[in-house]
Amino acid sequence: MTTEYQRTQEEEAFDRLLDEKRGMLSEDARSLVGTACHEAYKFNLVNNYAYQPFEYFMGMEDMVRLSAELSDHEREILAEIWRAAAMTAAAIDPEDERPAGHRVYGRDVQDYYKMMSGMIKEALQPKTEREGEEARVRLWMDFADYEKQIERGARLAQE
Repeated sequence: MTTEYQRTQEEEAFDRLLDEKRGMLSEDARSLVGTACHEAYKFNLVNNYAYQPFEYFMGMEDMVRLSAELSDHEREILAEIWRAAAMTAAAIDPEDERPAGHRVYGRDVQDYYKMMSGMIKEALQPKTEREGEEARVRLWMDFADYEKQIERGARLAQE
């Protein structure tokens, strides 16, 4: 008998942290966190949505752009948030196959927190406007490389 997925204490603590810190963040900082949550949600927790790699790169570009507008204090708060999301992911069993929604499982919830954490962490890496521009260029170069790999794979499959 399979039981339903039960939220961990870390998930509850993460939600409380977001609620506590929300008022301390500017609109740009809240938007950065919201983008990470939204992209991770679409990719990991919505099984009837065909998430496209382009969406990830667009979200990351927006997040890197937004991070240039943040104060040092906001960066510290966002670092606390990404670390809490990483700790939350670590507290969830990656082999958890208990239902956590319609065709969503505990392992998907773990992936959600890992992706969100990673996106926020990556977006905070550039500290200056120039570093932000370089990061955005690297994102699109990575996307171009990804598309080339897909094309090569498609050609190989046809042969």
